[in-house]
Amino acid sequence: MKKVLILVFALILAVAGCSLINQDTTTNGNIDLYFALKGNVGLDNEQRSITYSNAQDKYIKTLEEWIIGPSDTSKFEKSISSTVKVLGISSEQDKLTVNLNNDFNTFGGVMHEASTIAALVNTMVQFPEINSVKITIEGKDLIAPSGNPYGYLTEIQFDPNAQGQFKNREVILYFADDQAINVVAEKRTINLAENASKDILIKALIEQMIKGPENTYLYPTIPSEARVNSVMVVGERATIDFSEEMLTKHSKGAAGEDMTLTSIANTVTEVEGIREVVLTLNGQPLNIEHVIVDSNNPLTRAEDRILKM
Repeated sequence: MKKVLILVFALILAVAGCSLINQDTTTNGNIDLYFALKGNVGLDNEQRSITYSNAQDKYIKTLEEWIIGPSDTSKFEKSISSTVKVLGISSEQDKLTVNLNNDFNTFGGVMHEASTIAALVNTMVQFPEINSVKITIEGKDLIAPSGNPYGYLTEIQFDPNAQGQFKNREVILYFADDQAINVVAEKRTINLAENASKDILIKALIEQMIKGPENTYLYPTIPSEARVNSVMVVGERATIDFSEEMLTKHSKGAAGEDMTLTSIANTVTEVEGIREVVLTLNGQPLNIEHVIVDSNNPLTRAEDRILKM
C-alpha cells in the first residue's frame, strides 16, 4: 500500500511539473508603428498588438508588423515591398542592429529613402532599452546617398523640407534640480537632417524634454503624456502649441510651473537666433494656474536660474 501511495504521489508531481513547463510565457503588448504620411510629408504612427516570448522576439515581431505596412492606406504610404524580410536582429547594450534582405534597399528617391529609414528607426527606439538602430542589408551597412554608411541612428525628427543626410547633433536640454529652484543642463544627441529648420529642431528639443532627464538627480518638467501639436518660428520668437495634457497632467503649483517655464525657455533659447518663447494649448494662450504665457508675455532666457554642476 505504501508503495502504491508513493507511486501516486510521484505521478501527481510529474503532472504538476509538466503543467508548469507548459505554462504560457508569452506577453501581449501594444506597439507603435511609424509610417510616412502620404506624399512623404511627415511621419505618424499606428498602434498594433503583438504577442512575444522575449526581447528579441519582440523586436522581430515589431519589424514584421512594420513590414506588413499601415492599415490606413488612405493616410500612409506603403513604403516598402512585402518581400522585405528580417534576416536577423542583434543588440549590444542600447544599440540594435537590424539585418534585412536586399529588397529593402530599393528606394524611389531621396525623400522616400529618408522617410522610410526614419519610420523604421523611430519604430524600434520606442522601446526604452533601445537608444539607436543600425540597418544592415545582407550583413553589410546600409549606405546613405552621401556614399557613407548610415551607422547607428537615434530617434529621427523627419523634416520633409530639409535635404542632406541625417546627422547626429548634440543639444542641451534643461531639467529641474531636486529642490525645484534651478534648472540644470543635460546634453543629448538627436538625429536631424543637416539643414533641418528651426521649428523642426525646437520640436525635437521639446519631445526630448517630454521623455524626461537621463540623469537620476534631475526631474522632468513637462508631463510625459503631453504632445507637441506644432512649432512656429517667426523672427526671434518660437511659438509652441501643446496638447491638452500639458495642462490636465501637469502637477501644477507655483514651483512646478516655474520649473516648466524656465526649463522650456532656456532649452529653446539654446537655438541660435531664438530669444522669445510663447506657449499655447490647442491654439489658445497657456494658462497653467498662476501664469499666462501669450504674445504679450513671452518667456525669455533665465541665465541666472541655471545651476552649474
